[in-house]
Amino acid sequence: MSTGYATRASGPLYAVSVLVSDFDFELPESLIAQEPRPRGTSRLMVVDRASRSWRETTIAALPQLLDAGDVLVVNDTRVFPARLIGRRDPSGGAVECLLIERVDDTHWHALVHPGHKLKPGARMVFDDPARTPRVVVRGTVLEREFFGKRLVALEADGAASLDAAVDAIGHVPLPPYVHRADTPEDRERYQTIYARVRLEALEKLAAADAFRSLGLDRRQTLWEVKALGASEPLPLFSWSETREAG
Repeated sequence: MSTGYATRASGPLYAVSVLVSDFDFELPESLIAQEPRPRGTSRLMVVDRASRSWRETTIAALPQLLDAGDVLVVNDTRVFPARLIGRRDPSGGAVECLLIERVDDTHWHALVHPGHKLKPGARMVFDDPARTPRVVVRGTVLEREFFGKRLVALEADGAASLDAAVDAIGHVPLPPYVHRADTPEDRERYQTIYARVRLEALEKLAAADAFRSLGLDRRQTLWEVKALGASEPLPLFSWSETREAG
């Protein structure tokens, strides 16, 4: 179990224990959208705590739901094309590499497939001649890490930087419940209208001013949640209350 505490200056208010399996629920495949709605028409659920009721509207109605003094939290994280599709060097077997956390200019923590064949020392080549001729990213697996992750070293040819090469040949990492290939339109439509900060920068932001300004203390990386089993504890944030919980 993982226990989180909400506290104020006089001491803890309450404690909760949370497992990943606590969030399991049935969702029929037929109800999972495979394409985004046009901007301004995304569905919005409004929960009225006073009447203990809810209703559905669209995001365009949000301004009418806000009152003076309300706080609106927006997601300005920009999803970048972090899924690299390529081949093993020299065998030519198909490989995938999902970049999840930058270490420095040339090293990343990543998820790779097929993991059992990509051991330390394995080499990979990623390119897309049809979209971006002459842009190539080469990778080497350096270490095995926890939760199936690998430490990889990357270098690029044919682009001004490694970031530019990844942006050129990478694919938008659509979630597994979206059963289609990514498209060029996904690069913009799969963002919020506030998106400005690349996703790989989230780790540094979360550990610094962006989360501290909200009174949050980030304890574990969000990406580890993906690898947890149903019976394992969920990493939690801790926070401080400045008023009575109610």
